[in-house]
Amino acid sequence: MKTLKTALAVATLALVGLPAWSETTVKDPLAMAPADSEVVISANVRKVIDSALFKEATAGGEREKLETKLQVLKNLTGVDVLKEVDRLCLWGRVDRDESIVILAQGSFKSDGLIAILKANDEYKTSEIKGQTMHQWFDKKEKRTKYGLVLSEGCAAIFNSTAAVEAALDAKESGKNLLSSDKKKLLPENRDDAALWGMLVKPDAKDSAKFKETLGVKSVAGAIVLGEKAVDVAVTAHAESAEKAGKLQDVARGIMALGSLQGENAGVRKIASGAKVGGEGDSASLQISVANEELLALAKEKKDKK
Repeated sequence: MKTLKTALAVATLALVGLPAWSETTVKDPLAMAPADSEVVISANVRKVIDSALFKEATAGGEREKLETKLQVLKNLTGVDVLKEVDRLCLWGRVDRDESIVILAQGSFKSDGLIAILKANDEYKTSEIKGQTMHQWFDKKEKRTKYGLVLSEGCAAIFNSTAAVEAALDAKESGKNLLSSDKKKLLPENRDDAALWGMLVKPDAKDSAKFKETLGVKSVAGAIVLGEKAVDVAVTAHAESAEKAGKLQDVARGIMALGSLQGENAGVRKIASGAKVGGEGDSASLQISVANEELLALAKEKKDKK
């Protein structure tokens, strides 16, 4: 909630006045992601909210409870999250917190939101590569944050000026994640997904744990919310076909354990229907779960609390 609130606050700075750049629309957030990005997470908020699963999960009283919680944010910022936020995207490098960037897109307006940043004792503006950059101190994270308005209803927050420069360079030069070899590692169905992500082996030598774990080079996954079912697809690339085979064996083992859950019929059914495969240096896992089964599992867990 804090991250979303901050992203929305930054996005409303469009009324502050941003030359040239304000006419630039970021159709694909990854056009601003540097080629050396190691982690990317994208949430299509609109697909989530418009999905049959969300509507069923928030039917009746549950919808009212959610709206009551979000009303606090709306009262503070004037933004209706359920109607005015479309997409959130995060990227950065695994071992470098200062590289993390969050980009928000939607139809939100400024109104009272700009007051959130201006009320910060350390709020100020400056220019970077010809663009207006907004700066404030986040007391909870105990660090300085930076923001750029990309267009009306589209803005990004950064953990460092270096991350701001890298994003601007990626957008302006075209040398970004989409033009790198990593593009082929992105989920093929990401345009249809409500949530998708990618993680590649960190380049830093002191980040060898991810690589050492079963020899994994990258992992990507996507969740598609359909009318009647949720489809989950995960693909991992290993250092060799042999290690990819081991990954498949591990996945089959986990699914086998899940299918033996005697006291949990829902988990047993999901695991039994999972498909493990792959070719060459890849290993894949596909799971399709009916909406009603997910809702039943959620209700079961809730009742046990």
